[in-house]
Amino acid sequence: MSDILFLSVGFLSGLLAIIVALFTYRKVLEADEGNERMQEVSNLIQDGTASFIKIQYRILLTFTVALAVVISLIFGNLGIPIAISYVLGSLASMGAGYIGLAVATRANRRTAAAAAEGGLNPAFMVAFRAGSVMGFMIAGIALVGLTSLYGLWVFLFPALETPLLWEILTGFSFGASTVALFAKAGGGIFTKTADMAADIVGKIEQHIPEDDPRNPAVEEPRGPQYPTCAGRIHLKSK
Repeated sequence: MSDILFLSVGFLSGLLAIIVALFTYRKVLEADEGNERMQEVSNLIQDGTASFIKIQYRILLTFTVALAVVISLIFGNLGIPIAISYVLGSLASMGAGYIGLAVATRANRRTAAAAAEGGLNPAFMVAFRAGSVMGFMIAGIALVGLTSLYGLWVFLFPALETPLLWEILTGFSFGASTVALFAKAGGGIFTKTADMAADIVGKIEQHIPEDDPRNPAVEEPRGPQYPTCAGRIHLKSK
């Protein structure tokens, strides 16, 4: 009875988190997308990130399948269930990452538009909602995935002891954390490459000097001679 209550609370909590995330995502999409220039730049960012994640996930899928085969061979009788849990955890992590990237790239132009129109508070609300989508989605997918897997293995292996069931479930968390680790490393490389490319384009194609506030790749300059972020928005709107 306690197991059923435990699984039910976990599953329903995760499902509620996913529903809240989807509702919040809808609220983010209702925000103003900004002018044509904002949308043009945002669409270019979306295209670049989509190409990146497509290549990255193709490599991660190959790695996941190869490691799942290794897990199934070295863990004896529990190898195949652990490998299945590992693959499902990897796919869940990939799904969460894809959703987070989709929300972030669509929220960027809406946050900029809110900042240009209303200042800090409206921009903060758009950005906060976009970030909360990822937070709710990660927690929801983890809870739904773990409770569903636990129920599945209990149904398939009713005689298996609880410690061994949890050993099988570690495959899910291992898969999710492995994908997250590689995605973080690959994402860091991608963003650094994008930062360098923006700096080169600003200097060579647009002839923007070093440390000029119009260059989006430079750090926020210090001193009264440089306009603040609000000043940049004001200057660009002209």
